[in-house]
Parts: sequence; structure tokens; C-alpha cells
Amino acid sequence: MNSLRTFQICGLQISEAGTQILDNHPEIVTTKISGVTYLIHHQDTLESRRVVFAGDLPETFHAAGVSPTHEQQVLERVIAFVERSQHTPLLLPSQWSQYKHNDFIAFFACRRDLIIDAPRWIAQVPTGLDPDVYMWLLTSSSKKVTLEDFAPVPGLQMSVEQNWATAVDMMKTARASAKPTVQDVAEMDLTSSAFSDVVQDLSYSGWMTRITGQQHTFIHQPPNHSIRLRGPAGSGKTLTLVLKAIREVVEARERGESIQVLFVTHSWALAAEVDDNIRRLSEWGPLDEITVLPLLAVAEDLLPAERWDSGLTLIGEDSYSGKMAQLDEIEEIIDNFKRGDWITFSDDVGPGLRERLLSSDEADLRAFAWDCLIEFGCVLGADGIFPGMNSEARYLKLSRDPWMIPLENDIDRKLIYHLYETYITQLLESGRLTSDQLVNDFLNYLETFMWNVRRGKQGYDLIFVDEFHLFNVQERQLLRYLARSASAYPRILMALDPRQSPWEVYTEFNGATPSSTPSKSDDEFGTVSSVDLPTVHRFSPEILDLVKHLHWEFPNLDLGSNWDVDFTHVNSSAEHGALPKLIRSGSQQAEIVEIYQALRALRNGDSNRWQVALAIVHPDQFLAYKNVADGLQSATKKVTIIESREDIEVLQYRRRGLVIGPAEYLAGLQFDAVFVAGLPEIGNGQANQSYRRRQFLSLLYLAVTRASRDVHIFVNDDHGGVPEVLAKAKDQELLDYIEGSQV
Repeated sequence: MNSLRTFQICGLQISEAGTQILDNHPEIVTTKISGVTYLIHHQDTLESRRVVFAGDLPETFHAAGVSPTHEQQVLERVIAFVERSQHTPLLLPSQWSQYKHNDFIAFFACRRDLIIDAPRWIAQVPTGLDPDVYMWLLTSSSKKVTLEDFAPVPGLQMSVEQNWATAVDMMKTARASAKPTVQDVAEMDLTSSAFSDVVQDLSYSGWMTRITGQQHTFIHQPPNHSIRLRGPAGSGKTLTLVLKAIREVVEARERGESIQVLFVTHSWALAAEVDDNIRRLSEWGPLDEITVLPLLAVAEDLLPAERWDSGLTLIGEDSYSGKMAQLDEIEEIIDNFKRGDWITFSDDVGPGLRERLLSSDEADLRAFAWDCLIEFGCVLGADGIFPGMNSEARYLKLSRDPWMIPLENDIDRKLIYHLYETYITQLLESGRLTSDQLVNDFLNYLETFMWNVRRGKQGYDLIFVDEFHLFNVQERQLLRYLARSASAYPRILMALDPRQSPWEVYTEFNGATPSSTPSKSDDEFGTVSSVDLPTVHRFSPEILDLVKHLHWEFPNLDLGSNWDVDFTHVNSSAEHGALPKLIRSGSQQAEIVEIYQALRALRNGDSNRWQVALAIVHPDQFLAYKNVADGLQSATKKVTIIESREDIEVLQYRRRGLVIGPAEYLAGLQFDAVFVAGLPEIGNGQANQSYRRRQFLSLLYLAVTRASRDVHIFVNDDHGGVPEVLAKAKDQELLDYIEGSQV
């Protein structure tokens, strides 16, 4: 599996001439035996799981219509499939359109809109203990092959097995005889622990001896009511939820009870991570009582077939990707509206809505699109209002709650309804269904008598929710209906990040506050207690001191009651490290020079085991640092650029090199060293200053908390020099101040 990830990174051009160590990836040895080419990672053993491709991959891709542009996406999906195939039952996103026959499975090789021929893999996961995975054939719409008629390449499985021991020995011999080389490159092995390996090779018992008092309180507290688990980044919320879920299952077994536990996430990527953590922590074999799924997959699983329309295509694979796709489409609708039908409403629309629509600030428009997304899904759709006779009149009569978008008059509401009507029309014409619409339909089903009959068997005794703050009003209401008992409040255990605003995760806006926020009163979870996790394990006490300072410096900023954390009592259990560094340069170009020099200094030290990120705080400045990546690429051999939400899941499979991306995209990841650059100018005379300060603080907090050992913050005079909050940190000796280049 490790060699497959490297194969995906370095591409398909691998020589088959004899046994050799790959130049740019010395951890990989390639050799060819009896017509089979082996790529073997230095950590592979005779017991390692193998991924076998039948046929030459470049030829396979070409025959199926896969261009070089899309080879990476196809291999990324293979990696995701192999990861998920380690667990039973094998669950794939519905958009993959899987079809099974015996132990063969077919699924789309990538997003269907990327490649015209819509290629599909025919794969095989043989039964047995940790079986190999065989990727037999890549078909296309013009060359279809049914699973029932498919015949695998005869003798391939036997050949792979017979020669595996020889191939492993050849790998060891090649590495033993190779001369050690020292390369002047910033090429770091981004191991799984760099991203989300919270387990750290410890079992359940091992972790139970290391948890903090607050974690112990949460895990041992009887789950007789709902509990919120709150803590800043790196405090171990997900790990605590997992340990609690395992404990409840084990104790139920000891009591002779059979319980069903649901662990809900907002994305497939996080669900796969949690499922893997449960498997690695368990000392009792498979814990089949625990089901880990994105909330959207729960809806797809429980919604009866008669409530589905097979002719509709769901937008996105989960809540996360679905919301991102919807936001992009709504923004396009708003843009078209401003250039056309806006003139019909312009004379009578309220000043507040007018200002938002006519704003030249892209951030204002993104925030407005977010508000429309919430209004469409959690107001109009939730009330069953769809374009048709009297629909607009029904909408005008709806009462408004404080969390909804402010609309001053009926013309404002008619404008929003017009956008909604356009949105729904486009969806119907293209045969698509949004995640919000599926959630609303599912919620309607959960309120029926039929579900009340079924929930005794299909419902859950305990429901765990990670990243609770990322779910909207409708999604939160779903949770209470998933409980097995209809007569009592559900037992829901929720983890939320007290410093991560949900709209900042989804909207990427840069200076305007959306109006739509979820109401805690709509949760309907009954008695709810909270447990805070004030001990962080990820970063050093020196980094934590800077984080505390960032929080305390702006106590007046309204982050919402869910984000209240008393940093007075937060402490770090990590080892002490160096003070975070603040490097001031005279210009942005001089700052870039300082970044190069800091990278070189890091490489000259003990950097073989380090993982490094360059986090850009202000999204508008990302382009400058993206252009810098070309120079870094040639100097460091490998630089991974994260420039879109789609790249986030890719990052977990790209384990080597420097990572460059906007700070907001690095949420959930961990690095040994983080270079923070691209800070905005925070001063007087700017609009929306209150929000800009809060967003700056939030993104700076996010960037700093990605580091476990080393933080470098770069500022320059072209963009305002040292922000006041960092100047005060320097005065309090929380930062090691360095005067950098001036030109």
C-alpha cells in the first residue's frame, strides 16, 4: 500500500529494467519476475497486503480513455478503494455506483463528469485474512464487461504469490548494497501520524492509561443523556469519542447486552479514518456493533427504495463535498441574476440586501451564497416549498427566526424565492439532487409512523457525532430520530471544535459575516452536559502560550457561545520546544527569500523525519506563494500544492515533500514545522474590521496549531509589518523576533 501511494505520486513512468531503487523515492525498489513487475516498499514483509494491477497501466488507461490529466484522480480512487476494502462490510460512496458479484466488484474509476467514457474498475477482494486486492480491468462505456461474464487473467494470482518471497529478498539485497546518499532537498516523508494518526500504535488499554482527567470524565460518564465534548485543536476529541464508543460496546458485552452504536461524520475521509482507528484500538477483534458513516450515507442506507428516484444523481459524495458543490452553483446563479433579472427588483429591494448583492467584495458574495444555501435547504426545502402554484405566497407567510438571513420586506423575500426557483429548475433539468434535499426527504421519512415501527430494529442505542459544528439545522435534527427509543431523549455524544466556525470551513469568504447560524434550541436533545478538554497533546507548551495569547488578545470578539473555551486552564502535555519565531522583512519578495533560507536551515538539520507546511493566512495572497512553488519544486524535488477543497482528501495519500496551501485547507492535519506567511494588513480605515480581525485571528490560530514542534511566522512591511497582536506577543517574549532581509 505504501508503494502504491508513492507510485501515485511519482507517476506511471517506472523502468522495468532489472532490480533498482527509484532515484527520487529510495524507499521503493522495483523488480520484474516472470512478467510481473513488483514495487516494494522498504517496510513491506512477506505478510504485507498487495495491490495487483493486471496489465500495463499506461496502456490500460489509454484504452479506457483516461488521459494523463486524470491519471492521478483514477489512482487516488484506487487507493481509497483499497483503504475501504480492509473493513467489512465494504462500504463505498453511492456515487461510485458499485455492483457486486461473488467477490468481484465494479465501480466508477473517478468522478463521472471528468471522463466522457466513464471508466469503471473491475476489482476483486478475495475472502480471507487481510486479502490482496486485484484491479483486473478498466472498462469504458463503449467497451462494457459484466461481472457475470468477466474472467480474470489465469495464473496471475499464483504467479504473484509464488514469486513474492523472491521479490522481497531482492528488495532487501538491493537496499543493503546501495550506497547511502545525502540529497540537498527538502523532501520529507509525511507519515500517517503527520495527518491524523491519533492512535500512535497504542491499543485501547494503552490509551486508557494516558488520557487526561477530562477525557477520563467523559469516557467514564454514564451515557444517560447527551453530552457535548469541547476542546481546541489537538486536544484529542476524536480519539476520546472513539475510546468512549469502544468502552460502551465492551461494557454492554460484559452485561450480556447487544447494542448498536452509530458514529457519524460529515465526510467519507473522516469516516474511513475513524473506522481504522477503532480497528487498531480494539483488543476484542472486530466491533461490529459500531457503524461509522457520513450522515448522508446514513440517509441513503435507511431511506426506503420507494422514496428514491433512480433517475436523479446526488450532488457530492457526502455533506462536505455536497455543500461545496452547491455553493459554487448558487454563486453562479447570483452572478447571472445580477446581470439580468436584478433590474426587476432593484427599485424596491431593502438597503441591506441591496448592499450585499451589489458589493464588489467577493467575500460578501460568498457569504450571501452561504445564506442562500441555508435558506434553500433549511427554510424553503424544509417547509416543503417547491416552485409551483401558491409556492411564493406560502414562503412570504413563513415566520422568520433569528438564525435566518435578514429580509426586510416582501420584495426581499420574492428576490430570494426567485433565486431558489432558478436553482430548483436547474437541478430538475439536469436530473440532480442536493444533499440538503436528501436530508429533508430523509427527515420527512423519519417522522412517519413507518419509521417509528422500524426504529426499534434499525435505530441506534448510542449516537456519536464528530465535527458537530459542521452540521446545519436540518442535519442536527436528523440525529434525534436515529435513536432506537422513541419515548426518551436520544443519547448523543458530540465533539466540536470551539475555535472553528462552520461557515469559514465551507465558504472560504474573506471579510463578511453570513447571517445564517444554527440555533441550539433546535437540537432537541434534552438534558445536555458539556465536558471541556483543556489539555492539548499535539503542540509544545511554547506554541500553546502563543495560542493562548491569540485568544486572550481579542476577548470581545463574538465567536458564539459554542466557541467559549476557558484558556486559563488549558495546558500542554507535550515536551518543551523552541519559542515560535517571528521574522520581519522589508518586502514580500524579501520575505520569500527568508522562507527559502529557513527551509534550507531546516534541511541541514535533522529533517529526515520532519513534515513541513507553508500555511498562507490570507487567501488573496496565495497566488504569490503558489508561484514561488515552481522554484521550490526544482530545489526540493517535491512540493504539494493544496489550492482547492478537492485536494484535501488527496493530501492523505501524498506523504512526501513540502505542503503549501491556504491555512483553512490544512484543518485536521499535523506537521512538525509550520511556516506561516501571507498575513493580511490589519489596521485602521478598513471596512468590516471587526470581522476581518476575527477571521485573521481564527486562521492564524488554525495555522499555528498545525505545528507540533516548530513555528515560523513571516511578516513584511508591504502588508503592514507586524500585526499588533504579534507585536504584543513579542513584547511578552512569546516570540523570538528576527529582523529579516529588507530588500
